Amino acid sequence: MCLAPASFPWPAEGTPVVFLPVDEATETAVGLSQSNKFEVAAVCAAVATLLKSGARPTDVGVITFYAAQARMRVYII
Repeated sequence: MCLAPASFPWPAEGTPVVFLPVDEATETAVGLSQSNKFEVAAVCAAVATLLKSGARPTDVGVITFYAAQARMRVYII
């Protein structure tokens, strides 16, 4: 297991999973899926911070239950 960079506010040391709290609950229907641009932006910012802090792309994984949200992150990155 890889350690989180010191500059990233990891919530529980030794736990390999982070759930990002996002206050803005503005889901948008996209076909049969859902998307929340605030959640996508928060995840992209967290991934960017991890990568800038020295994490390798192969060290980071993002899981979303919504196909529309997964597609949206491509436009933000």
